[in-house]
Amino acid sequence: MSKIDTPKNAYSSGLIEKHLGYPDDAAIPFDSTYQHSPLYGKVDRNGNSCYLMSDEGSLDNFKDASTFFAVNFVVRAFEDFRKSYRTALIDGALPFNGWQNLTPTSAWVDFENMYADSLEDIRTALVQNYLKEHSDDIHTFDDFMNVCFKFINTHGNQFPITRSSYLLSSAVPRSVSGLEISLKDVGEERDIVREKMVSEDNFASYTHKAASYGFWVDRDSPWVLVANLASHRMQEYSVRSGIIWNPGSASNFHEKYCMKAHLNDMDDIRAFFMGVYREYSTNFPFVMKTKFCGGTTKLRSITREPLVEERYDVQYWMDVLIKIKLAETKLINVVSERQLSRLTRKAMLAYRLYGLERALNVVNSAIKKQNTAFFSPDVVIPLDKPTKKSVYYNQVKPISGKSLYDWM
Repeated sequence: MSKIDTPKNAYSSGLIEKHLGYPDDAAIPFDSTYQHSPLYGKVDRNGNSCYLMSDEGSLDNFKDASTFFAVNFVVRAFEDFRKSYRTALIDGALPFNGWQNLTPTSAWVDFENMYADSLEDIRTALVQNYLKEHSDDIHTFDDFMNVCFKFINTHGNQFPITRSSYLLSSAVPRSVSGLEISLKDVGEERDIVREKMVSEDNFASYTHKAASYGFWVDRDSPWVLVANLASHRMQEYSVRSGIIWNPGSASNFHEKYCMKAHLNDMDDIRAFFMGVYREYSTNFPFVMKTKFCGGTTKLRSITREPLVEERYDVQYWMDVLIKIKLAETKLINVVSERQLSRLTRKAMLAYRLYGLERALNVVNSAIKKQNTAFFSPDVVIPLDKPTKKSVYYNQVKPISGKSLYDWM
């Protein structure tokens, strides 16, 4: 785990402002800039991007906020936390942050809807702008793909097309995991709100009580609770939902609740590009070609060729997938044409011997090894067996003095 070497280094990386003012006696917070991975909830222990399977009974809604959802055992833990909070108020405790109740204002966000919206935005940008600019170059589907690759090579990192790359992007919040609960709507004054919350006398007690129910308090957004999958208490709730008891790790949460995004990548891009070409060639069926005849220049219209799906087999789309993934990923090293061809051959060998899933795993593993997102010194991804001092255990520090919020 990285450490802040000097105030100067910390200031240059923007960390001092984020850490000043957080009470030393508070429970360990969730901190994606220092202790935890910013990809928490969006990747499994092996760094595979994954998203919640929302149609498998994995979600539940909150009693007092029925329009908001989270992972079912996270909701159970929160409802008990809220009940304890209410009991403390009845017994005379002062409300933290003025909250008479802990009421969610937002929680789980549907990743699949986000991804569909993102693809629609890219489709619109292509059809209404980029393809029009290169209209004279598009006669066949192959021409169309060549033009699309120009767009991808320029904008792929900012506007990822594959499901797995989009999930890893900063455009997708951690709340897609169903592991986060926000207790306050905060606008532009988030820094002021944060400062006020962490400076309250009973803030430290509040964080410890949250930890006793398996929640981190987000250091940068203390109105957000993040489920600590590895904590003993959260696993007491999760075992009722079929999670294997294994405190100190995420256990089998990702295997039971999540889908690996890269397994959908080929189907996604194939459907996307074929769909966009059909739309474009239908709306703009003719391409204008210049012809020189008798010393004069004439324009003639040629009908764009219809798409024949059978011409484009698994190997074609495997090659397309690899090129797109490389364009979308911030790589450690530049990948040569030779390396690209070798990866395609390796993936196709896996496809012929073991099937498509194994081939997609080969591609994913190769890209993952070159992805700079997994090599930042500040990134910590939950492992099966972290040390006893790992931040993925609940480490509760004693609070000095007496407080109405010492509910332990």
